[in-house]
Amino acid sequence: MRASTMESIVSDAQEVLVRTGTSFGETIKEMDRHKKSIALIVDEETRLLGIVTDGDIRRAILSGITPGEDVRKAMNQKPFCLKPGHANGEMVRIMIDKNIFHLPIIDEQNKVKGLVFKRTFTQQRIVPCPVVIMAGGMGSRLMPLTEETPKPLLPVSGKPIIVHIVEKFRDEGAQDIFICVNYKGSMIEDYLGDGSRWRVNITCIRETDSLGTAGGLSLLPEMDSPFFVTNADVLASINFKTMYQFHKDNDSIVTMAIKKIHLDVPYGTVTLKHNSIVDLSEKPSVENYVNAGIYIIDNKCLKEIPVNTHYDMTDLIASLLSHNKKIAGYLIDEDWTDIGQIKDYFIANGENPHNLTELASQKNYST
Repeated sequence: MRASTMESIVSDAQEVLVRTGTSFGETIKEMDRHKKSIALIVDEETRLLGIVTDGDIRRAILSGITPGEDVRKAMNQKPFCLKPGHANGEMVRIMIDKNIFHLPIIDEQNKVKGLVFKRTFTQQRIVPCPVVIMAGGMGSRLMPLTEETPKPLLPVSGKPIIVHIVEKFRDEGAQDIFICVNYKGSMIEDYLGDGSRWRVNITCIRETDSLGTAGGLSLLPEMDSPFFVTNADVLASINFKTMYQFHKDNDSIVTMAIKKIHLDVPYGTVTLKHNSIVDLSEKPSVENYVNAGIYIIDNKCLKEIPVNTHYDMTDLIASLLSHNKKIAGYLIDEDWTDIGQIKDYFIANGENPHNLTELASQKNYST
């Protein structure tokens, strides 16, 4: 798969170019005429001198700049710019991180080559591929909560975990969602139906036996594009479009979302060498990257998964790595919660009980 090029979201900047010497008032008229919220102030060689946005106009008026004065008095002389050649995903991430709505593209001579509007990518369909939610596990670590209710239907903040996931993908543009079910699968099927309640198309795929974290993918219909896969117990604020663009730009067969975590070891640790202690640390903090349970998988991977066989995602990735396939790691900084244990579930609901097992046995979480 070829990485997408920058030009696909770069607009022609000709309509927003304003020559130096133009008055502040004329610049505002030009922006209004072209219905643009930015003007690029350039010299005769189209070298960028600064920009004027709606915010700059407000600040200029408040500072007393009159319509007849040179627009250079109102412009931002140090806008953030990029040189040509950056990948779409990198550019999108920069604009999101810096919270900027316009990104001028300039060459080595500062000549304007284009302009990126934030709306260009926010108005596009953000998740242009199917989504698969792996919801077949028993949730044994959440017993007794899952004795009567499958883990995906346990409520968090008033709605089932899986509904949070469906709505997150829907809000970012996903339309087709497949859900692999097994344990108490009929309850999940009955609750979600065809997805019309959430304005998406939901297809539940029944695993006759527990097939692990990847085995259910062998039951999917033929896919003609990469697709998202997420565990049904993960809540995250990831920008899925940025992750998808990252996957394409890196030409990977699988992209795994990863999260940096810090673990405080509650004991003093020792380093042992030939039966001798060579170092001692008092309750150290260990930093590591963990699998966040969210993936983008190329459709070609489906042929690697044995049909109707217990098969975990770790098995798939190990197989791909053994064949020198590229697996990318997408580091997420956003909020991420793995509801794998009882304490995680109550924390996700804003509770901090002293006796988790006792509290769990007292509550009824059926939907």
